[in-house]
Amino acid sequence: MSFYVYTYKNKQKVLINKFIIKIIIVFLIIIVFLSYFTMERRTSNRPIDYLKDSINQIILIKVKRNRLFRGRLGGFDEHLNLFLEETSQIFEYQDEEGNIREEHEDLGSIVVRGDNVIFCCLANI
Repeated sequence: MSFYVYTYKNKQKVLINKFIIKIIIVFLIIIVFLSYFTMERRTSNRPIDYLKDSINQIILIKVKRNRLFRGRLGGFDEHLNLFLEETSQIFEYQDEEGNIREEHEDLGSIVVRGDNVIFCCLANI
């Protein structure tokens, strides 16, 4: 079976057989497939992707007024509002001998407003 393709430049019809059409279709599929994976690789370095990969993992968050929170990231939104589970606030202070001490206050589940977040990173378990 053959198909005719009309060209506008010369106003002629050109005969194309099924084999050439199959080659063109396979070529187009390969181009779409490759462009999809290169686009996905380009967008995987965004901060939002970092947060998506951190869902259900322990993260450390520093917020304004020099406060630290450690908890399991339950979710977030486009404003960087973070929902944390099993959260504890970390207090660091210097004792009488000059040593840095750390205390924890368990808070449970909390929501941290995105405006207050200075940084967040994966914490060591």
